[in-house]
Amino acid sequence: MESHFDEALPPSGNYFSRHWRGQLSLPISYWVNSVLIAGLTPVLLSYIVAFTEQHGASIQFVSAIIMVVLLSTILLSIWCVVGTWRSADHHEERGGTSFWAHVAKFLMFVGAIRLLFQIVNLGPFTLETTQLAFGSDPMGGPARIAVVGNNLTLVGPLTLGTADRFQKALQMHPDVREVTLTSIGGRLAEAAEISKMVAAQQMKTIADKECSSACTMVLVSGIDRSVMPGTNVGFHSPSYPGLGPIDINASASLMADSYRAAGISDSFVDEALAVDASTIWYPNESELFDAGVLNFMNPKRIELAHQYEKMNYKGKFPRRIDNLTVLEAVAVDGIDITYSYKVEIASGQISPVKAKAALLPDVKKRLCATSLIPEMIASGARYNFVYRNLNGGTLTEFSIDRC
Repeated sequence: MESHFDEALPPSGNYFSRHWRGQLSLPISYWVNSVLIAGLTPVLLSYIVAFTEQHGASIQFVSAIIMVVLLSTILLSIWCVVGTWRSADHHEERGGTSFWAHVAKFLMFVGAIRLLFQIVNLGPFTLETTQLAFGSDPMGGPARIAVVGNNLTLVGPLTLGTADRFQKALQMHPDVREVTLTSIGGRLAEAAEISKMVAAQQMKTIADKECSSACTMVLVSGIDRSVMPGTNVGFHSPSYPGLGPIDINASASLMADSYRAAGISDSFVDEALAVDASTIWYPNESELFDAGVLNFMNPKRIELAHQYEKMNYKGKFPRRIDNLTVLEAVAVDGIDITYSYKVEIASGQISPVKAKAALLPDVKKRLCATSLIPEMIASGARYNFVYRNLNGGTLTEFSIDRC
């Protein structure tokens, strides 16, 4: 590297300029500037970024801060390398040994190569963050939001500006009490802001078609959390262009905290965040209820389950259940389902009280042991059972509305 040290130049009174010109001693240039200052500055700047993120700053503002931090770090590194190299050029003139001068140059050369590789590797990160800093999200425009009655529908990725749209919609429609989500995910910061609004208003959340990645943070923030029929709820670890698993730890912690705050089991959270960002895990409905992701069964989902139950019989009635019992019909009325049986005993052979006492415990036990039935009952579904005798009279009837 060519030396620009010029003894004819008067020493600058500016510390940074003196280092740049190589006018500081090698120990000061290397140990104070290249090691101490250059080492502590990125840490300090990182804390500034973390502070702005934790205090609700927008993605655009945080991205701008990150770009300032990144540019400052690069310029500082260049300042350290150039100034220390120039100082090493004149270390012997100041009474030092050539050995330490060469060691310092070697270390600066290694530092310069390392800086170059870091700049190249951070290319995707820099490009994405720069676009966000200027208000353009590479993932696309904000999700579409519409309000009908007390329901707000959000469709699309949770990209830059979605939280602002959500907030404006709530301000215009203060009676909104439930949110229907259709989203493959998006920015965690946007999801976190929307989640805060949903939780503050104690809204119901409903996933429709798909709710994955960052969308799940919004889903679990609802007081009642349900899915529409055929909906996929997907989980994986967070990602950001140019960053590896270690660099993304803060984002993973944000997701984990939101899940645990909603009461989701630790084992589920760990499993969800262990899924590589290049793939996705879709737990089944039972797993989602067991983990606490879902805690409510949507009425449409209950009605569909009942219709499927009815279709399973394919209209083939009467259907013998055992030596005495024949299922004659299954009827669905919204979230209610009624099973009508004929028991082959004569009228008056057993009292209604005894018949109910004999039938109810076993029926309830079997019903509540069936997958997702307890969740449907807890969400308002009712299971009615009507038993008639050989003469067509009512033997007994009862409803099960709790497990």
